[in-house]
Amino acid sequence: MTDILTRPVTASSSGATSAPRRILGIARAEGKRLRRPTFAGIGLAAVSLFALMGTFVTFAAAETAGIPMGAVVGDLTASDGIVAGLVLAADIIGIVMLALWAAAVSSDYGTGWVRLMVQAEPRRWRIIAGKLVTLVGFTLVATALATVVSVVVAPLAAGMAGIDTAAWGTDLLAIIGEAWFNLTVVALVWGTIGFAIASITRSAIVAIAGGIGYLMVIEGMLTLVAEDLTTYLPGSILDAVAAGGNAVLSYGTALGLAAAFAVIAIGLATWVFNRRDIVS
Repeated sequence: MTDILTRPVTASSSGATSAPRRILGIARAEGKRLRRPTFAGIGLAAVSLFALMGTFVTFAAAETAGIPMGAVVGDLTASDGIVAGLVLAADIIGIVMLALWAAAVSSDYGTGWVRLMVQAEPRRWRIIAGKLVTLVGFTLVATALATVVSVVVAPLAAGMAGIDTAAWGTDLLAIIGEAWFNLTVVALVWGTIGFAIASITRSAIVAIAGGIGYLMVIEGMLTLVAEDLTTYLPGSILDAVAAGGNAVLSYGTALGLAAAFAVIAIGLATWVFNRRDIVS
C-alpha cells in the first residue's frame, strides 16, 4: 500500500505537525476496510430495520396497550410525537453500534492488521484516534439514516393507529435534529463501550454477548429488585438521553454522565492498547 499509513515513520514525518495527516491516513485506511458490505451494509440495514420496527411498535402499542414504558397517547399527538419511535429503538440501535465497533476492533487482531498498523505508526494513540474518526463518522451516518426512516414511516404508523398528527408540523426541523442528536449520543456511548470491551478481550463475541446480557438481563433484573440502584448505570442514563430527560435524570445530567462513560471507555481502550505486546 502507498497510503500514508504504511509509509515508514521518519524524524520529519513523525513530528507534531504531521499528527493530523497521520490520523487521517489511518482513518482513510479504516474507512476502506469498513465500507465492505459485511460491515457497513449489514450495519446500516440493521439500524434501519430497528428504527422501522420501533416506530411501528410505538404507535401500535398506543392503539392496543396504552403505550408501554411511560409514553402516553398525548405524547404521540404532541409536536415531538413524530420522533417517538426513535426513543423506543434507541437501546437496540445502540447495541447494534456496540457490536459494530467491537467487530471493527476485534477483526484487527484476527486478520493481523493491528500488527501492520503498529509497525507503520508506533505512536499508538494516533491509531486509536484514526479508528475513532472512522467509527464516529459511520455512526453519524447510521443514526441519520435511522432518523430518516423513523420520521418517514411515522405518519403511516400514526394513521394506522388513529393518532392525531395535526401538531407534528410545529418546529419540525428542530425536533428531528434534537432526536437525531440524542440517538447519536446513545449510539456513540454504546459504541465506545463495545470498543473498550473488544480492546481488552480481542473478541467481538464477548463484547456483543456482554453488552446484550448486561442491558437485557443484569440491568433489567436490578430494575425489578432495586430500581434506585440503576439510575446511574449506562442503560438508564442513555434511556434518559434518548427521551430528552425524564423524571429521574434531567437531560443535562444524563448527557454529562453519558459523556463520562464514553471518556472512561476510550481511556481504558487506549491504556490497554498502549501496553499490549503486539509486534513481538
